[in-house]
Amino acid sequence: MKYIIMFLISFSLFSAELRVEAPGKVGVGEIFDIKVKVSSDEKPEINFNLENLEQVAKSEGGYSSNITVINGRTQRRDEYIFNYSFRPLKKGRALIKNIHTVVKGKTDLHNEVEIEVVKAVQSDKNIFIRADVSKKDLYKNEQIKLDYNLYYKVEVSNYNILAFPKLEGFLKRFRKEAQKKEMVKIGGEKYMKILLYSSVLYTDKSKAIIDPMIAQVIYPVRGGADPFRGFGFGFRERRKKNYASSEVEISSKDLPIEGRDKSFTGLVGKHTFTLSVNKEKVLVNEPIEIKFSVSGPGNLESYQAPDFLNNEKFEKFESDSKLQMNHDLTATKTFTYTFLPKFNHDQKAKNLKFSFFNPETKSYEFSEVKFPAIIVRGGAVRSNGEKVSTINPIKFDFDRNILGPYIKSNKKSLFSSIHKSINVILMLLSVIFFLLIFFDKKTFLNFLENRRFKNLSGKNFNYANVYRYLDGMNEKSENARLKVKNSELSSDAKMYFLTLLDSHSLAKYSKNKKKIDVTFNKKYFNEVEGIINKSLNNEDSSES
Repeated sequence: MKYIIMFLISFSLFSAELRVEAPGKVGVGEIFDIKVKVSSDEKPEINFNLENLEQVAKSEGGYSSNITVINGRTQRRDEYIFNYSFRPLKKGRALIKNIHTVVKGKTDLHNEVEIEVVKAVQSDKNIFIRADVSKKDLYKNEQIKLDYNLYYKVEVSNYNILAFPKLEGFLKRFRKEAQKKEMVKIGGEKYMKILLYSSVLYTDKSKAIIDPMIAQVIYPVRGGADPFRGFGFGFRERRKKNYASSEVEISSKDLPIEGRDKSFTGLVGKHTFTLSVNKEKVLVNEPIEIKFSVSGPGNLESYQAPDFLNNEKFEKFESDSKLQMNHDLTATKTFTYTFLPKFNHDQKAKNLKFSFFNPETKSYEFSEVKFPAIIVRGGAVRSNGEKVSTINPIKFDFDRNILGPYIKSNKKSLFSSIHKSINVILMLLSVIFFLLIFFDKKTFLNFLENRRFKNLSGKNFNYANVYRYLDGMNEKSENARLKVKNSELSSDAKMYFLTLLDSHSLAKYSKNKKKIDVTFNKKYFNEVEGIINKSLNNEDSSES
C-alpha cells in the first residue's frame, strides 16, 4: 500500500502546521492507517468529518521538540503525532473533511484528504478474521450462534480488538467462553483458531447484517538484511496489521399461521415449563408466592409470563424475573409473583397450556402445567357487593365432646354419664353467655375490640393484624389502605397508618427488602377506636 504525504496548510497566518500520511487508494472493507503530524506550540485538539469512512481506532504516537534561535530569540516548536485507523464503506470516493485543529482556544482550518476506494482487495490467506454463524436462513426470533474467530497459519505474537460489532437489528446475549486455541482445516489447509467474541442473537427483521469485528494482529517477521539469518538465530521485528471480518447477511422468514393458537408464547425452539405455589390453603392477607420457569433456546429476554391470579379476589403485590444462562446455549427465566388474597375464595385447579414453534419439525408443539386449587379463608366473602360474616352457625350436639379431644367418651361407662352432664351444663352456660351478648352487644364488641387493640401493641404488631384491625372501620373501601384514605382520621393518623402498612409490606414482600421503622403509637390507634365505636353507636341507634 503506497502512502502519500500531504501538507495541509491552514488558512490562518499564525497556524498549526498539519501533515498527513495517507494511502491514495484502498479496497472496500480494507482497514488502513493514516498518520497525522501537527507542529504547534501546544498539544492540539484535532476534529474532522468523514464521508464513506468509518473510524476504527485512534492512538497517540508521541511528540518531538525542536528549538530554533531566530534574531536572538529562542523559539520552541513541538510536533505531535496521531495515528488513526479507518475502514472504507463502499466503492468510490472517501473524504476526511473539515479538518481543524484547536490550540490555545484558536481554531485553524485545513484542506480535506481524498482517498480512492476500489473493489475489495484479496484477503490475506495467512491471517484473517471471520464471523462464523450457525445459520444464515432461519425463522424470525430463532436462535443464531455467532463466533468471531481469528485464523492464522503463521506465527502470531498477540492481538488487540479495535472495534466490536454493533449488531444493529439483533437482540444479543453475550457468551463468555474460554479463548482456547485449536487446529482446524479450511480449504484443505491447516489453521490455528482463536475465539475472539461469542454471542447468541435473535432478530425479527427480514434482512439483518452482522457487521465486522476489527482487530490489530501483531506478528514477527525476519528482516531481509539480517546478517545472522542463515545461522538460525537472526533477529526478527514485530509488525502490526489491522484485520476486519466480512459482513454476513441474515435472512429470516415469518412463522407459519397454521397450527398457531392463543397459547403461543412467541418462543422459537423446544422449551419446558414449570410452576409451583408455596401454599394452597391460606388466610386473607397471607402472601401467596408463585414461581413460574421456562427453559429453552428462545428469546427469553422479551418473554413476559401471564398473570395467573388475574381477578379482584387477589391483589398482585409484586412480580420479579431472573434470567440465567446455561452452558448449552439455552437459558432459564424464572418469574416470582406475590399475591395477597383479599376475600374468602375457592380458586379452582386448572391446566395451563403453552405452545412454541419447533423449527426442526416446522410445527407448533404444546406443553401443559397444572395450577393447583387455592383455598382462602379467614376473611369476608362478597355477595352482591356487600360483606357478610364468615362465622359458622353453632350447632349443639349432646353426643359430641365439648370438653375436647383428650377426654374420650364411652356410652356404657359411669364416667360417660358424668361427662354428658358436664356437657349439658357447659351448653347451658353457653346459651346464657350468648343471651348476655344479645342484650349488651356493644359492651361485648368493645371488649373484643379493646382486647385486639391491646394485643396489637405486643408481639402481634405485624402487617396482617394491622390490616385486619383497620379493616374493622365501617368504610365501603375494599382494602385497608383505601379505608384509611377515605376515613375520618386526622391527616397525621392517615400518614402514620399508610406508612405503617408500607413499612411491613416493603420489609416482608418487596424485592428491595426496604424497612421503615414504625413503632406502635397508641394515640393514632385511639382515633381508630373512636371511629369504630361511633360506627357501633350508629348501628345501635338505627336498630332502636
